[in-house]
Amino acid sequence: MDDMRWDRALLNGLFVWLVSLVIYMIPAFAYAFMLAARLGRGAQDYAALGQQIRQQISGLYEGNWFLLGGLLVIVAVLIFWRARVVARGTWNTRWLNGLIVGAVPAALSWLLVLCGGFDVMDIVTSVVYLGAGLLGGLAARPS
Repeated sequence: MDDMRWDRALLNGLFVWLVSLVIYMIPAFAYAFMLAARLGRGAQDYAALGQQIRQQISGLYEGNWFLLGGLLVIVAVLIFWRARVVARGTWNTRWLNGLIVGAVPAALSWLLVLCGGFDVMDIVTSVVYLGAGLLGGLAARPS
């Protein structure tokens, strides 16, 4: 297994996971700033305002399949891209290099499952991440 690029595959998988966290939080920050600007002008109790904003943001993520699906597609594309780059030129092990890139975000997303609770979407997410990594590895040029 001399064509295995463990360091590059693990680092690229970690990079994709960190970027996915940032992408996941962008709508929450934008919505929070919009709500704070609109509601915060005449607020007397900032703790109650913060609680109201937290509840609305939680509701935003809770019932919005479009937001979660969009994130899933964006992260799958990032995994495919990075897996293809890492696996380029690794001949027979390119599928495994790509799979490792996809396995890192899949495994790290399970850490969040342990904190927040299990859902069917977590299984779908892991399968999509692993599949994107595998396909990215297979799509890489062998030489």
